[in-house]
Amino acid sequence: MPYATAEDLRAAAGAFAAAPDRAAARSAAADLAWVAVDDAVAVSPLAAEVVSTARRLVEDGFRWRADAFAVVIHALDHDHVWRDLRAQVRTYRGQYDESIAREQAVAEALQGFDGRVRDLLADPDPETRSLAALLLTRISPEPEADRELLLLLAGADNDDLARGCLGRAILSLGEDGALELLADPSPVTRYRIAHHPWELADSAGRARVLEILGETPLPWESWNWPAEVF
Repeated sequence: MPYATAEDLRAAAGAFAAAPDRAAARSAAADLAWVAVDDAVAVSPLAAEVVSTARRLVEDGFRWRADAFAVVIHALDHDHVWRDLRAQVRTYRGQYDESIAREQAVAEALQGFDGRVRDLLADPDPETRSLAALLLTRISPEPEADRELLLLLAGADNDDLARGCLGRAILSLGEDGALELLADPSPVTRYRIAHHPWELADSAGRARVLEILGETPLPWESWNWPAEVF
């Protein structure tokens, strides 16, 4: 697969900003996500510009905020490969400098964005506040305080999938209270929290997760938002 170019970025960003409907926004978001990642392995040289574009749109009141958050999450989920490799080698000698600089540029492009993301945890749209919670876990400068905030919001949210996403975000920031979250009456909420619970160290928590995942399997679409599909 050829690497994305600056022209690809301009085209995708323009289409995303001008998207007249959700289908167009989803298509443009997928294109932006592709630009941000090289061969689905690590962030590209254009990744920082991609997340800056998504950030700027959200801060300007963009309609398709959940999709913008999903683009940023996609980039961040690939924003570690070269730093991980550097940590694994005995003698670094700077062989990953250029690639590590790409990753650091992504982090720098998102500095201070957590405030706007936190504001949108109260968005009227449940998909937007769900993606805001999932993004906040990746960029929070105060994870303990944000975890307490998410616990409060999860208890008050009346949307099953949004509550599941909040629970998933809470679990990502710390295990305390995880068993209580897994007792939610909604199967969608429980399933979303239980899926891929690599953070759980507690044996009772792991047993509860296996019990939930052993229940009648739920369709993928029922416990994921459209914004999360690329």
